[in-house]
Amino acid sequence: MSKARRWVIIVLSLAVLVMIGINMAEKDDTAQVVVNNNDPTYKSEHTDTLVYNPEGALSYRLIAQHVEYYSDQAVSWFTQPVLTTFDKDKIPTWSVKADKAKLTNDRMLYLYGHVEVNALVPDSQLRRITTDNAQINLVTQDVTSEDLVTLYGTTFNSSGLKMRGNLRSKNAELIEKVRTSYEIQTNKLSLNLVLASSLLAASIPAFAVTGDTDQPIHIESDQQSLDMQGNVVTFTGNVIVTQGTIKINADKVVVTRPGGEQGKEVIDGYGKPATFYQMQDNGKPVEGHASQMHYELAKDFVVLTGNAYLQQVDSNIKGDKITYLVKEQKMQAFSDKGKRVTTVLVPSQLQDKNNKGQTPAQKKGN
Repeated sequence: MSKARRWVIIVLSLAVLVMIGINMAEKDDTAQVVVNNNDPTYKSEHTDTLVYNPEGALSYRLIAQHVEYYSDQAVSWFTQPVLTTFDKDKIPTWSVKADKAKLTNDRMLYLYGHVEVNALVPDSQLRRITTDNAQINLVTQDVTSEDLVTLYGTTFNSSGLKMRGNLRSKNAELIEKVRTSYEIQTNKLSLNLVLASSLLAASIPAFAVTGDTDQPIHIESDQQSLDMQGNVVTFTGNVIVTQGTIKINADKVVVTRPGGEQGKEVIDGYGKPATFYQMQDNGKPVEGHASQMHYELAKDFVVLTGNAYLQQVDSNIKGDKITYLVKEQKMQAFSDKGKRVTTVLVPSQLQDKNNKGQTPAQKKGN
């Protein structure tokens, strides 16, 4: 082999080796880029972040055990985050915690696992919210959840499949299959929405089941709206209120606490009509209906308005408005001008006489 050919072979071999090396280096660089895209831009431990609004007032504080920031996605991930919101007077209002959280560039905070929202203001009716996942807009403080949510208040517990609310305006709305246990405390006893017990005792002189007013109230509805600033809880859509033997059906029930003072609640029920049922100690049920039922705990009176009607066995009373004064045990019925109040009373002696004229089989059938 000539010397010239030998040099040509050596040069070509070197060129091939160089090309192979360059190609392998490019593949390594590409693989390295893919790996780097999955890594956070930076990490930090035990962080404490303060955020101020454009006016310079403290808006919220976010503490976390661990933080990872991804610059390509403009997303921050937090482990064991605790968020504290502040009002315009720099007073802490809510504390929010979860297992993990994701903060996006548009100030949306997504919470995952054991989400808990706690009120920091002592006079708030709503004390705590729990769910599995939730989202908070840190600019508007709108809060939403598509999972089962439970609200814990000073006198109630509520649960629903979805929630919409706002931390700043202090309102929350539960949606779908809402269930509520609501208790109202007074100086006399635990009244637990005594709308039904007082109302039915007014219709006819009989005694209600003595344990009814000691039982908890359970409310089922399609939706529930809580306005903490107005101290109002509104239940809508197929509302069912039960307490012991008492059962109330209404299209809408509103519980108001004027001035936030406990024991002075006002309860209003609405329906077409709103109905109620209660079994008495004597085994005789009381039933009735009206377009509206209004009860004020502090003043001890119940007002039925709009085609009001009360009945026990064969005795009943009808009128446009029926008022019952609880302490005085007096009942008044009113009708619009040109109309009359209708009352049908069957004396107990006549009822006993009718019962005596029945055979045992007839009595059993009744």
